[in-house]
Amino acid sequence: MADRIEDRSRLPSARAFVVQFRAPDDVKPESLKGKVEHISSGRAQNFSSIEELCAFMAQVLNGLSNPAH
Repeated sequence: MADRIEDRSRLPSARAFVVQFRAPDDVKPESLKGKVEHISSGRAQNFSSIEELCAFMAQVLNGLSNPAH
């Protein structure tokens, strides 16, 4: 039980995302596209590369750390 409580503190729900991928015929890292949504704020964005996905997530997470920006 203590392990579960510790895990929750390391994975706060305010830092949770849902990522939905389009269904290409041939899945390759360079062809991944889809939509990402930040659960607690509802901010969402389509992405057409892993770089765009990571950039959106970093922007949202940095905003949580620095709410004045």
